[in-house]
Amino acid sequence: MILLFAFTTIIASYPYAESGMIYLGLGSARRWAVLRGAVMVILLWGAVQAVAVVFNIAALAIGIMAVTNLVAILALSSIVVTLARDFMAHRKAATVPEFQIRAHPSMAKGVEADIRA
Repeated sequence: MILLFAFTTIIASYPYAESGMIYLGLGSARRWAVLRGAVMVILLWGAVQAVAVVFNIAALAIGIMAVTNLVAILALSSIVVTLARDFMAHRKAATVPEFQIRAHPSMAKGVEADIRA
């Protein structure tokens, strides 16, 4: 059972690391090799450690990821509220909900020009 847990955790977590690297603009071949090497080192380390140590480190890593996600959610909450109100206004008017950046100039700053059209 622990083998299945470990395998599924690796399968689920690795795409997060890749997506994060792409988002941060770190997607070069050399950096992919570093990521894969780090994953292999962590796998080997986890294979020789006690299960309790591995679980504690995994819990710490997941906790750090959760805190990071909560900070991002809080930072984006005003945008989400604005978008939800826009959506509900469209629904109440019985129109097809379509986001128009022109209706929300405060959001235009962070949106690429080809998306704003």
